[in-house]
Amino acid sequence: MSTQGDPQADQQGTIFILYIPGGAMLGINPALAMAHLEDLTETPVQELFQVVEGVSTGSILASAFNMPGITASKVVETFVERGPEFFPYIPGRWAKMHARNGINTAKYFYDLDPRQSDCFDIRNIEALCDRMKDKNQTADPELIDQLKDQATQRWLTVKRQEKILSIGEEICKQDPSLEKYRDAITELVSTRTFTSRLSIIFNTPVVAIMDGIKNKWAKMEECLYPSDVPEAVFKELYGERKISDSICSTFISFYDIINNRIVTSSCLKNDLFDKTPGAPATVQNDLKFWDATMASSANELAFKAHITETNILCSDKAPLHRIQSVSDVHAAAPKGTKIILVIAGTGQHIGKDLQEFLDNKTIDDEGLSEHERIRKKLEFIRDQRAEFGMAGNLIMGRELSELEGYAHSDALSACKNLIGNDNVFDFTPRLSPHTKQERDEFPSRDVLDASEDNIKKIIKRGRQNCKRHDDQIRELAQMMVDNLHMLGKMDNDKYARVCQKIGLKTFTREEAIEPGVENRIASNDNSTGARRVWRQFVKAVNGRWGSPPAPRGPKGPSGPGGKGPL
Repeated sequence: MSTQGDPQADQQGTIFILYIPGGAMLGINPALAMAHLEDLTETPVQELFQVVEGVSTGSILASAFNMPGITASKVVETFVERGPEFFPYIPGRWAKMHARNGINTAKYFYDLDPRQSDCFDIRNIEALCDRMKDKNQTADPELIDQLKDQATQRWLTVKRQEKILSIGEEICKQDPSLEKYRDAITELVSTRTFTSRLSIIFNTPVVAIMDGIKNKWAKMEECLYPSDVPEAVFKELYGERKISDSICSTFISFYDIINNRIVTSSCLKNDLFDKTPGAPATVQNDLKFWDATMASSANELAFKAHITETNILCSDKAPLHRIQSVSDVHAAAPKGTKIILVIAGTGQHIGKDLQEFLDNKTIDDEGLSEHERIRKKLEFIRDQRAEFGMAGNLIMGRELSELEGYAHSDALSACKNLIGNDNVFDFTPRLSPHTKQERDEFPSRDVLDASEDNIKKIIKRGRQNCKRHDDQIRELAQMMVDNLHMLGKMDNDKYARVCQKIGLKTFTREEAIEPGVENRIASNDNSTGARRVWRQFVKAVNGRWGSPPAPRGPKGPSGPGGKGPL
């Protein structure tokens, strides 16, 4: 339902919602688009938008736009100066991380180390036995000790399982109040790995070799970045302010690992045009901004999962995130209020229109009817999926890509159904090069690449994106200043001046932020000795003879085929 052209909606004021998805260092792109919007309107993002929503990298921007005095240009500078601290150069990090993960997965999948694979069950059994002993009133304590000893043995044979059951029965006969504990212990025992002594004899040296490789060549600190660095930066930027202190209505989402659910820390103001911190609002999960941002940006390809101050173990699941603010605002806003959704994307590798073209042209359909052409295309996709199977498609990133595509397309369709297709602005840059020159100029597909060269490429691409969407950004800017003027939040002199600036059809200022920000990019290269000399030599050669091909990241959410979870 679109409210375009409704005079009643114009009288009530328009609600502008800013949504920023994930993308790690590519967060520079939406920050640049917002800096250009600020430059045109001479007004900070906090005043232009009534609602901001972010996930992963988007949560960093959403939090920043709720801090007094922080502009989009300042956010760009923060990415440039602090990004290399978040993602320092670690030689062979991807290979080491996948090797470590692969070794641990193999040990679990092939039951090479039962104690490792059963560790959670064993710990729970021990805790239940201790609790049973505390609650015991009439049962023989030695029986409980025997139960604990038998149920936590390394080699859990069928004979031992039978003994565990008989001990549990005897305990319950002596003290029926312990039956719940007995039931929990026996169920955990039934899920444990059953192995023989012979298999353990053969598996032990294999496990020792695998652990030796993992602990020598793929240490944890060489696989994931330290979480204390972003935590310190976020605390410095956001202080002790909480979501309930928001300037704009705010939504920041993250994934609750224990309860398998999306959790949103949000503040939806009763009066959506009230920018007073602490104004009456509906608040959910009132975390501190730094805590919510850590939770939303804790992508497990880069950082360990984050534990919030309210004891939620959470991680970044940006590819599966659905825009929530539009439906909540639509339900809360007065009837007839016009709602505009602005998507400041971090980047996409294949646009929807190009994907449709590829789908229609990759199959030889000459001479076929429409029905036959569709069936041939579907048969081709079916056979290709069957070749790789579920595991293959998961490893290649197809399953995640499909989930991401479903979540985003479904959420966007739902938003358009609520507010109208014409009320959605999307400023997402293209990241797939079409020419050799673009290949040398475009950023790496590894969204965690915080090298000086890649940050410069991201900034350049972000500025090109502003040029490409200049007409749309100017149209949006005009709507926003009209809105502020109508609401009495922009005086006549400023309104006239800004309208004249927006009316210029040429992009008069290539840099929406001050020139020379590239010169402040911090180095993330911690290489020393011969490795550092070699890297400097390669850089000098590349500078003399041309740029090398863009580095290829791993497949999956932050490699080829995906724009990344952060």
